[in-house]
Amino acid sequence: MNEEEALAASEAIEQLLDRTLSRWRDDLVIPVEAEKIVKNLRKQKPELLAMWLELHAEQLVTAALRSRLRNYRKEVRKSAGPRAFDKWRQDAIKNQVADPALLTMPYSVSADGRWKKLGDMTKEDLEFVISQREKSAAELQLEARFLRQLASRLEKGQTVAERWSTEELAKLADAA
Repeated sequence: MNEEEALAASEAIEQLLDRTLSRWRDDLVIPVEAEKIVKNLRKQKPELLAMWLELHAEQLVTAALRSRLRNYRKEVRKSAGPRAFDKWRQDAIKNQVADPALLTMPYSVSADGRWKKLGDMTKEDLEFVISQREKSAAELQLEARFLRQLASRLEKGQTVAERWSTEELAKLADAA
């Protein structure tokens, strides 16, 4: 595949994805939409799909690895219970051995996507993670306040689009 073909394949798939999202009217179930797109491409344009997959192989593997790390984190937290960090802290206070799974908890420790297990992290790594967590928490709290404000002003069954215009929503978001 030459560079021109690769770019054409990528552009064609990107346009297909954009069209899919532009037709989105209600609930969007991404795995279902992805399955439809791939099935259609396999049937009608398999060479286009193959070129696009070849061009994006590294991105797809990267996404798969990130997904596995997120799933691993979820499993560690699930096995430890809902108050895992509190339990680990209490164990440390009592000088008991904490769950060894805690030391294997993976974290993204740099903007370039490097991951480390907690047990292998340096002070600098921890400070990066703390910074990212605090930033995410602040952004999530801001979004939650905005959504709570919307929910408090809706009647049961009423949608946001029925109640507010885009301009009104922008003003509410600025005030949140």
